[in-house]
Amino acid sequence: MEPVQEEPQFPFPYPPYGVQKGFMNKLYQTLDKGGIGIFESPTGTGKSLSLICSALLWLKQHKRVVSPMDRPASLDPPQASTQHPSWVDDLSKKHSMKKLQQLELKKREKLARSEKRIHELAQANSSSKRARVEALPPSASIDVDEEFVVDWDSDAETEKRISSDSDSDSIALSAVGEANDELQIIFCSRTHSQLSQFVNEVRKTVFGQKRSIHPHSADAQPLPLPLALPASDENMMARVIAIGSRKTLCINSQVNQFSSVARINEKCQDMQKSRSGKSIPEDGPSRRSRRKHKPPTSSCPYLSKETRLFQDHVSVRQYDIEELAALGRKLHLCPYYGAKEAISDSELVVAPYASVLHRATRESLGISLKNKILIFDEAHNLVDAINRLYSITLTYQQLAASLSQVSLYRDKYERRLKPKNLIYISQLVTILKTMLKFLTPAADGVSGVHRSQDEPTSQMVTINDFMFELRIDNVNLFNLLRYCKEAELAKKLHGFMERHESSILNEDQSAAGEDDMPQSTVIRTVLDFIEALTNSDQDGRVLIAKTGMASQRYFKFVMLNPAVHFHDIVNQAYSVIFAGGTLQPLSEFETILSRVSADRLHFFSCDHVIPDENLLALSLSSGPTNVEFDFTFSNRSSDTQIDELGRVLLNMASVVPQGVVVFLPSYAYEAVVLTRWATTGLVDKLAAKKRIFREPRCSSAVEEVLQLYATAIQKEGGALLFSVVGGKMSEGINFSDGLGRCIVMVGLPFANLYDPELKEKMSFMDSQRTLTGNGLTGREYYENICMKAVNQSIGRAIRHINDFATIVLIDRRYSTEQICSKLPKWIASRLTRDGRFGSQFASLSKFFALKRKKGLL
Repeated sequence: MEPVQEEPQFPFPYPPYGVQKGFMNKLYQTLDKGGIGIFESPTGTGKSLSLICSALLWLKQHKRVVSPMDRPASLDPPQASTQHPSWVDDLSKKHSMKKLQQLELKKREKLARSEKRIHELAQANSSSKRARVEALPPSASIDVDEEFVVDWDSDAETEKRISSDSDSDSIALSAVGEANDELQIIFCSRTHSQLSQFVNEVRKTVFGQKRSIHPHSADAQPLPLPLALPASDENMMARVIAIGSRKTLCINSQVNQFSSVARINEKCQDMQKSRSGKSIPEDGPSRRSRRKHKPPTSSCPYLSKETRLFQDHVSVRQYDIEELAALGRKLHLCPYYGAKEAISDSELVVAPYASVLHRATRESLGISLKNKILIFDEAHNLVDAINRLYSITLTYQQLAASLSQVSLYRDKYERRLKPKNLIYISQLVTILKTMLKFLTPAADGVSGVHRSQDEPTSQMVTINDFMFELRIDNVNLFNLLRYCKEAELAKKLHGFMERHESSILNEDQSAAGEDDMPQSTVIRTVLDFIEALTNSDQDGRVLIAKTGMASQRYFKFVMLNPAVHFHDIVNQAYSVIFAGGTLQPLSEFETILSRVSADRLHFFSCDHVIPDENLLALSLSSGPTNVEFDFTFSNRSSDTQIDELGRVLLNMASVVPQGVVVFLPSYAYEAVVLTRWATTGLVDKLAAKKRIFREPRCSSAVEEVLQLYATAIQKEGGALLFSVVGGKMSEGINFSDGLGRCIVMVGLPFANLYDPELKEKMSFMDSQRTLTGNGLTGREYYENICMKAVNQSIGRAIRHINDFATIVLIDRRYSTEQICSKLPKWIASRLTRDGRFGSQFASLSKFFALKRKKGLL
């Protein structure tokens, strides 16, 4: 089908700016083509609303207009061309359209029933809580250890895979995780708070208005083709579901009392298992079992297959993460599984990065990428997120705990295990022993491997070299992992540990503390690490850390090539959109889009909505006494330079009203600077002009410091806040209006060039550039990391069209084209690169004098 020819009438809640119209039109065109889009729109330009109005309008039109015979070619896999008579095509098209209309009518009827049930409950004004679902009846008496014995046959499993999901979540709701191949938007962001903000933005639009459905009204009649949805359509409301982790959504106090995510997940699965029907015999445990086995965990009162009432509520109203948890408490139903079950019926799924980027997590949620529009917000975090998700650390304590568990399991069931099963478990034991011995302080390596005294205690090696050095290169890891997955070894070992945990507790395991990695979860970490070793040798490295005591030693798999994991996502999805306020430098996206054809890529970048006179951007190469600013690592501790920086800030504090935010490269350097100024008395001089605040290292104290900072600006006329690039205030905090009249960036926060992971990554980038002729060099990648951090920090200012601020970049390198070309365009286009303090300070003074003259201060 040809795309709708008329220019779309976007239901924007306010008169849109020109940049917003351009954003929405470009996004609509990109979706029409099934393209990969990179959309950069500065914070304060209505990026979220533009995404919502364009993407949801496109979805609504195409879900209701497009039949299977009449959809864009990009939505269907290529098929061999076949020719039919026109009357056959017409008949097939009518039949498909009729089925589509029937499906739409059924969905409306379902929504109407949901609304009716909720309305009836409200009228009844019932104050009684939903009756708790009784626990499943106990099964017949069984051998309490028999359930933990692996009974796996590779030949049988080849023909018939184990029907139950390897994730213990399948115990809870068998219907959860059913893949859905319908058109659907999945919006991803980094934090739960960002996801909640997005849901609130949806509510501001016509797509968030209260649904009022009458299944037999005119609206429910067969839909004409083509269809353009008017803004007044009462059925424009989108079905939205927000999904989060158990840590965020669990309402069971027995589970959410833990701070560790692993602990929460394990406790939840324990409580599901107690509902599975396997329980102590009705006549009570035997004397022997009473001695050896712990009492069963109580079942979760919120877990039920009867989740219809929860689905009724989420189908007629949009809930953010916090509201879903509150709804679960009100209905006495699990919001975590309720949200998962609602995924397939939703038009817009709001999810954290990991839910889509991590394959295992995606599969456990039942998310299919076919025909999905993936929108990654704050996309400057994406590459780092993929690398973190597929990098994994395995510590000495985890290896010791796993070896104890698996060895005890093998010894107990050795006579009852089939030969093939015993072989695989023995292979796992051998791998664990070898890895543990390699990290043991008393040994410099495995038996037969002699290490030189001069050899470093920490080193980065290739996957093949790691396996060869540990002498596990003869083990087929693919077969071993397949066995562990299909035999559900981790789940069985978990149950076994619950019964025999007291038998294997030792000092190494208890050293981790109660709330760290739980005892029966460590085997999953081991298996994840082993799976990482199956990556291509060029795509990852293994960091071997053998410094200090055993408790400080570890292996870490470092992902070097995120493209291998993102390539499958791009291939499966209908369209992928990267969005952000500051995506510069865009060259970073080359690392994950190297295999995407140029004709599928679409770019959009716009200027800020503010007038030019509302932003002054300056670079300073020297200070009041002509000391050159060169904050390279070797020079930045110079007292002369630090004193000159202090004189600059003292002058600025005299002319800049309200709040000034100063970003420094690190906490350590911040301490050096403030210590020097305390010695010279400059801190007291600054404090006399503006009250001084420092960014706290503890996350829990950030909100309090920000509140005190805002209060000082309001009541005392001004304040000075020292922050750290990459810290807690460099991203996600809005310094709008008086909170950030001036943002000062001191130096360039380059990472430690001698960090082994960074060195290996740069080497990998260089090798790929040499091999393919495309992509970034290691040096370009290094600079991009730095400039991405700078751009996020200085982007904290200017949050709406009437806001105004100044940005001052202090370092001689900010006057070079190499650095300026990597700044956001809306800042780079306004940057004055004079560099001299006198002229730049005069511009700064004039800027705020004009604002005072206009009565804005």
